[in-house]
Amino acid sequence: MVTGQDPPCGVLVQAPLDRIARIIAGTDALRTLLDGGWMTLHARETPDQPWDQYGPDGFRTHERNPA
Repeated sequence: MVTGQDPPCGVLVQAPLDRIARIIAGTDALRTLLDGGWMTLHARETPDQPWDQYGPDGFRTHERNPA
């Protein structure tokens, strides 16, 4: 886990979540960056959906302004 004062690099992706998850699972370097806190990943399948954040257990909805 990154412990310095600089925030991790953030990445936004619009694509099918299952496809993104398969790519992460098959790419050791990418998984290391995400699991180590060096990078964050938010994704959604369509422009009208909320952003989901990727974590060790897969994607979860990340709502900044819950209703």
